[in-house]
Amino acid sequence: MKANFHIEVSDKFITLDHFINYYLSRESWLTRMSIEVCGFKDIAKDLKFTKAMFSGAPSEMERVYRHLPKEVIEKYNVSTSDKTLIEINSKQASKGNALKELAQKLNLRQDEIMIFGDQKNDISMFDVPDFYKVAMGNAVLEIKKRANYVTRTNNEDGIAYAIRRLIFNE
Repeated sequence: MKANFHIEVSDKFITLDHFINYYLSRESWLTRMSIEVCGFKDIAKDLKFTKAMFSGAPSEMERVYRHLPKEVIEKYNVSTSDKTLIEINSKQASKGNALKELAQKLNLRQDEIMIFGDQKNDISMFDVPDFYKVAMGNAVLEIKKRANYVTRTNNEDGIAYAIRRLIFNE
């Protein structure tokens, strides 16, 4: 199985790969964003993109992650939203930073915020000290270790279950 490398812009994925694997196709379908295959020379030098991504089979993504240069890990926010994707974002682009900024704009204290997560791209939220952290039952271990509470899985309506238990004491 081959990994695809692609970038996400506002309305589509752009890749140099002519073979589009199942995982990139699935991501395209889930996000309702098209895939554009183009040559390197066709990419605008001033192109602004949201994030860069690798997609492929879980074993392939483990191999890609192990071989990412140290500089990439240090310079960018590298995370996974599932075992078939590696996302590379700006160091400042994280769920944790976004929620802290939103809380500030809404005049909310961090201890008034409850978050839910299950994958490694949620770690930045789970590292904010005052958020109340709820891990989904199907969460990766790194999330469960940081959680105040572990709820049921996504398929078992874990968010609704946690809200009923933690907020409404049902």
